[in-house]
This record gives sequence, structure tokens and C-alpha cells, in this order.
Amino acid sequence: MPNLEPLTSPVRDLWNRATSSTTSATGAIAAAASTSNAPTRPQADIDAAYDHALETLPGTSMAIPAFLARMDPVGAKLDQLQSTMQGPYHLNGTTVYSGAQFRMVGGFNQSAVTARGPARDALVSAAAKARVTSSDLLKLQEGRGDPGALTRVTQALIDGGQLDIDSNRPLADQIHDLQWRFGLGFDCAGYVYKAITAVHGDPAKLGLRPAVDEDFTGLPGNPRFGKMAPADVRAGDVLVLQGHGRGDPGHNLVVYSHSTVGSAQAVTERFPLAGTFLMGKTGVQAFEVDSSFSAGPDGNPHGGVRRDLLLYDAKSGSWCTCKGTVPPIVFDGRVPYSEAALTGFFRPKGKP
Repeated sequence: MPNLEPLTSPVRDLWNRATSSTTSATGAIAAAASTSNAPTRPQADIDAAYDHALETLPGTSMAIPAFLARMDPVGAKLDQLQSTMQGPYHLNGTTVYSGAQFRMVGGFNQSAVTARGPARDALVSAAAKARVTSSDLLKLQEGRGDPGALTRVTQALIDGGQLDIDSNRPLADQIHDLQWRFGLGFDCAGYVYKAITAVHGDPAKLGLRPAVDEDFTGLPGNPRFGKMAPADVRAGDVLVLQGHGRGDPGHNLVVYSHSTVGSAQAVTERFPLAGTFLMGKTGVQAFEVDSSFSAGPDGNPHGGVRRDLLLYDAKSGSWCTCKGTVPPIVFDGRVPYSEAALTGFFRPKGKP
């Protein structure tokens, strides 16, 4: 397990910078590439060039994973997956990045799928213009579709005048609302399935069911997966949480990074309320986790695809859940996200 500061590792720094601008990353990537291909240069020069590349690296770009890959191949693949679920979207000359909304079969916005009338006609028309088949559209409404199809259908809905423009709200939130109204997005299992595919390859070879059927509750009995102790978790492992029963199916997440908290500062700068959990503790483990999260009954902008931080104190067996929302939400408990139980962390056998 790397002894890195969570949220201040090179990968995390890069991610923070990557979500703050929309300029092309070509220059930064070229600078980084030139340093990695010149081993005879003084180390100080290489470090300076690398730092410059990091500081000038701009916003979300499909080129970002190529830059990240030489530092953290698994993290790079997960960054790319998040990138494909952000758009981009275009409106009146403005480019907007908006993370995919949450969508689950039987969820709060199920009526958006079952209803017929003008809204359904607008969605079908948008899908046709986006060259998305009825089968692929259904998968998006089941929370298990293709990110590219989601982007194309959403853009077609925007072009068709379906976005409710509100000058007092960020465009990204308004796009979130648009996807909610039309029942488009990903549930947690749909997201994790995509992550497993990106990191580990063909899910069928791992004993997983087709995407529309897989909920990961069978991982404890899947002979192609092994259960990992928290201390042994690595990027790409799957975290399964057991729900409280009917209406609460639990939660699935993929681990983006695992580190040990060296000091509380790096965590509390972003999650001030986590300081109470960290106080007086040493050796606290930090897990950055990705998933698609519930949007509640009204399509809350906190829902959908995002990256959170989980803190674990092995001595007390307690967890602190730090939601990467705006503003952030922090709470303690015996199980992350206040679910019924931690089923476990799982990794495909034979994976390094």
C-alpha cells in the first residue's frame, strides 16, 4: 500500500486541475513526454519540467489519461471512464461538462420511462437524430447504457430545445436535470461494470452476468474473485455494500486509490468536518472511490457520477464517508454511506 497523502498525490493533483478548465492539454502532455524520453538530463530539470506540465494541464480532456498512464495505469483508465461520462455538451457557443446523472430501474423517476406523450416523443426523436437505437436507449434508461450514447442523446435533447434554461443555475446542473426528466443515466452497478471492463477486461471471463443483470451481490461466491482485507486493497478493486432490504439494494463502488493518511491537513482542506474523525488517530486509511450515486426523489445535483473519499480506522473499525459534493458532506459510521453492512472489497484473481 503506497504511503501517499490522499488528495495530494500526483494523480489527485492532476485530477483537481483537470476539472477546472477546458483548454487543450496538448502542450502539457508534450512537455511531460519530452522529460520522460530524456533520461540523461539532470533530475532537477526533469522535475521542473514535470511540475510545469502539471500546473499548465487544463480541464477535462480525452488526452488526460495518456498523460496519467505512466504514473498510475489503473487510475488513468478510471479517469478516462469519468471523462467519457461528462460530455462535453455545447450550447450557444459554450462548452459544458456535466457528470452523468443517476438512473436506476424502479427509481424515483421511473415515470419518465413509462410515460407516453410529448416528452416521450421528444426523447425518441432525439435518439433517432443521435443515431441511438431503441435498444441502446432502453439500456440508458435502465442505468446500464453506453456513455457515448448518453452524450449524443443529451446533446440532441439540448439541440431540440428541451433544456429548461435558468440563468441562476449552473448549466451543468441544468443538464443533470434534463437527464433526470428523461430518465437517462447510470446506476452504481452500471458504472462499476464499466469500470471493471476498463480496468480488467471482458466481464464474462470474470464470471459476471451481462451488464443489464449484474448487481455484484454474487461476488462473495464468485470463484474468479478474491476478497481483500482493507489494508490490501488496490486501485481497481470493487467495494460492495449491503443494503437495508426492499427499496435499498445497497451500493457498489470501484476503488480509485488507496493510501495512508500521513497528516490530517490534506484531507481537512477539502473536507473540514473530517478533522473530528481524524483527531487523535494514526494509520487511518484513505480510499478514493468512484460510482454513480443516488439523486434522491428530485434529481439532486449531488447525484450521479462522482468521486468520494472514505476514511477507515482499523483500530476502532469505524468509517468516515466524505462525499465529494458541493458543499461536501461528511459523516461517521460503522459502514460507509450508512448501509447495512460492508460485504467486502473484491479483486479478480490473478490480477496484480
